This record gives sequence, C-alpha cells and structure tokens, in this order.
Amino acid sequence: MTENQFTQAIKKTHISGATQPDPPRLERGSKHIGGYFHPEVARKLKQIALDEDTTVQALVGEALSWLLQSREETINEEV
Repeated sequence: MTENQFTQAIKKTHISGATQPDPPRLERGSKHIGGYFHPEVARKLKQIALDEDTTVQALVGEALSWLLQSREETINEEV
C-alpha cells in the first residue's frame, strides 16, 4: 500500500525541528459547527487542505461564506 501526500506530510511533522502551523485564532464566543460525512469526503477535504497548504477549518469556512453569500445573508459581527 502506498502512502498518500497527507500521510507523508503527517510523518514529516514528527521530525525534530519541524514546526507545526499556528492553530487558527478564534474570536471570543466562537462556536463549533460540525457534522458527520462519508469518509471519502473527509479524505478529499484533508487532501485539498494539504495541497493548498491550509486547514480543513479554513476550507469549511470558505464554503460557508459562499453559502451565506449565495443566500444573500449577512453576519452581524458586532454581537
């Protein structure tokens, strides 16, 4: 069985001197949004995040922004 890029990248993070990316900075009062999806969806999201040097959280945030814009919804950030 061959290793994919994600598996290879994970192994590289355990090499001494390797640095982990900074965790996303959350605003006070941030809420968790989650769901259960087919394993292939999770695998593809992880692979896209790896290919684009970003996080699954950032990709999901981008998708939610597109959804809200398509519905012409706005976010009140003053709350």
